[in-house]
Amino acid sequence: MSADEPARMFGPEITDDQKKELVIRAYKQLKEKFADFTKPAGDKNNPAKTCKDLHASHPEMPSGEYWIDPNGADPKDAILAYCNMDTVLHVYNPSQESQGNTTSLLMKMKFGLVT
Repeated sequence: MSADEPARMFGPEITDDQKKELVIRAYKQLKEKFADFTKPAGDKNNPAKTCKDLHASHPEMPSGEYWIDPNGADPKDAILAYCNMDTVLHVYNPSQESQGNTTSLLMKMKFGLVT
């Protein structure tokens, strides 16, 4: 392959119709992922970055517990938080497993519950 040739994305054994189908399927998956990112549901698989983001995407949602992923990196590290949709305030609720004295104290300090 010379420097002027474009990189080949498909092998020569794939038909034009198969190429088209692959591109369309990839486009649909990308579109779905983008929709999840721009309109988070607040569930374990599609957490919001903040309660404010969740409220902006779904102003009709009531106050309650939602999954929040503050770093937005991976839904696997999302945490359950109580979102007050009237004030768009969030209060983190660490899981039972992670609630040690240190974790509880740090969480309370972070949100001004302990001075």
